[in-house]
Amino acid sequence: MSEPARPDEDRVHGVQRALAVIAALDAAFLMATAIHHAGWHTYLTEMALGIALPVLATPFFRRPYAFFGACTAVASWVAVCSLGLSTLGVFALWPTAALLVAAALADPRRRPDGVWLICFFGVLPRLATVWAVVH
Repeated sequence: MSEPARPDEDRVHGVQRALAVIAALDAAFLMATAIHHAGWHTYLTEMALGIALPVLATPFFRRPYAFFGACTAVASWVAVCSLGLSTLGVFALWPTAALLVAAALADPRRRPDGVWLICFFGVLPRLATVWAVVH
């Protein structure tokens, strides 16, 4: 007979959710930057919304398998769109994809030794990009 799952393993860990929230805030920041520079009624704004809106949904998944699937699927979507539209400046969403991959993998219950390293390398590219946009 299989052992019942512990209640804390049935939910997404707080570190993972925090990284997903950082990715969502990052996507919102980039959408606001695109709207500020291009205006509301341009194709760039519509593309940024279409690429970044799925990122906003990832922190709301509660179950680990659904969260992992959503993060990896949205990260793949963002990476493919960023690569295809890199000449239009959408490459700035690459660190968002890195944050989502880090959120999917950063479960301290499964990888207690490497979780902070995953968090560091997930957040570092975004901090560099935000610094470049601000300055």
